[in-house]
Amino acid sequence: MNLKVKTTPENVAEANWGLFRSVMNLPEAAAHCGMTQKEMKMTFREFLKYHEPDWDTSKSVPVVFDDIPMLDMIDETQGGF
Repeated sequence: MNLKVKTTPENVAEANWGLFRSVMNLPEAAAHCGMTQKEMKMTFREFLKYHEPDWDTSKSVPVVFDDIPMLDMIDETQGGF
């Protein structure tokens, strides 16, 4: 039995912060505040307009692909790509 969750400003704020911090996914956030996924997407987009990222992206670790073999080095006779 699904009980209808009442949409309140507190529930919406919790869901938006949950999405912002990647603690909730979209279906969970929408269910948390009693919205459809489309409504949650629109609400979260508005949230993002007024909340800039608060993490430092300049300190991110670069991704290195040294341990992945090049496609031209794969022997085609062994059923490669």
